[in-house]
Amino acid sequence: MPETAIRPPKPLNRRTASPEQITAARKVRRRWLADVADWAIGSLTQPDAWRSFLWTAAMHPNRPRVTNLALIAVQAPGEVTRTYRQWRAEGRQVRRGEPGLLIYTSVIKEEDDNDPELRGFSTGTLFAYGQTDPADGTPADAQQAPPGPPSPRTADELHAAATVALHTLEMRYNRAQGIPAALTAAAAARGLSPDDAASAAYLAALTLGVPDPGTAPPPQAQTGEPDEVRDAAQRVIDHGRALAEQFAALALPPF
Repeated sequence: MPETAIRPPKPLNRRTASPEQITAARKVRRRWLADVADWAIGSLTQPDAWRSFLWTAAMHPNRPRVTNLALIAVQAPGEVTRTYRQWRAEGRQVRRGEPGLLIYTSVIKEEDDNDPELRGFSTGTLFAYGQTDPADGTPADAQQAPPGPPSPRTADELHAAATVALHTLEMRYNRAQGIPAALTAAAAARGLSPDDAASAAYLAALTLGVPDPGTAPPPQAQTGEPDEVRDAAQRVIDHGRALAEQFAALALPPF
């Protein structure tokens, strides 16, 4: 697989393709998605791929699944993605002819008692910010910059949050060591290994808009199997997001 962004096979034109051709093309795209997902997960043991993945996880806080985050990271590295309708709601229009990015979506069936049941997974399409322009009628100076960190806080706010967070852990915050060190200490207090704590802190720092997020050692999977790497990545994401939420809530401006 190349180190640059990769793109899925193009879908057929439904107006001109036969039902058999459409079915065959759908199978090719699903097979491609499964193969790329396994490769993307396995690549997370590499430092550059791991940092790219954590950046993607920070900029897509509403996407919980490691597999989809890894798929986004390899198809649109360094890009924020949305669905077509989500970009429209933000005042942006996907340019005609831009290829979509493939991820997995859940197939839910509503039962008679209104209790939803997961029946499987299908494919969904996203588009990167760089594939969009301001929609017609949007002021030229509106929505020009790509979306930034989900929960940005000022340096003073973060120093205040670090002081409170570490105080509750019976630790003293050393301002000279910086916010990443405070986040790492708070992550380690959650029972994470040193490498996982550093990576969780890195993710939290990106989410909070810290200019220098620190270091992020990639997962050290014993077998290198996708499931083992996926579990390690999920652990880092869950703790990193919880850590960012905690610091964001404590980041009150000084009096």
